[in-house]
Amino acid sequence: MPFPLAKLGYLAVKQISKPLARSIKEKAKTSPFLRNYILLPPAQLYHFWECTFKMRLMGFRRVTEVAPLNEQMAVDQAAEILGEVVIYSVGAGIIFWEYRRQERNNRSKEDTQNDRLGSLEEEVKEMGIQLEVQSAQLREMNRQLLGLHVADRKTTTIKDSSGSATLIVSNT
Repeated sequence: MPFPLAKLGYLAVKQISKPLARSIKEKAKTSPFLRNYILLPPAQLYHFWECTFKMRLMGFRRVTEVAPLNEQMAVDQAAEILGEVVIYSVGAGIIFWEYRRQERNNRSKEDTQNDRLGSLEEEVKEMGIQLEVQSAQLREMNRQLLGLHVADRKTTTIKDSSGSATLIVSNT
């Protein structure tokens, strides 16, 4: 299921980016500065690398010289490369934005869980304190019962398994 959605998302990004890339390509073709300093050097370099790679694949060890592209072909080649760079940059930007959004959501969920865990820990501490208070009260009641002990009455002492609470029962 995720693959078709990813492919659909990629196509949507590509279609949305195409008008932007087209306008940048047209601007680059008409601007002398962009044409001479931004488009032509990378296009000639790409052409050199492409020819060198192809020659090595055909078995030539050393390529000494590669004829440069004419200006119009170099501009067209560079404009196409620039268009692809724009399309992939928009896609990378969207992926980065989505990653940051999910990171914020995860951080928010984690903060909520940490707050809940903190409140639960506080409740456990309060219950522990309450248990200690009640144990002390029970011990005090047992002590008072022992003080009321009459010599002729028989008493039974019952201790819990932890030894923290004792119950005195009188048999009359």
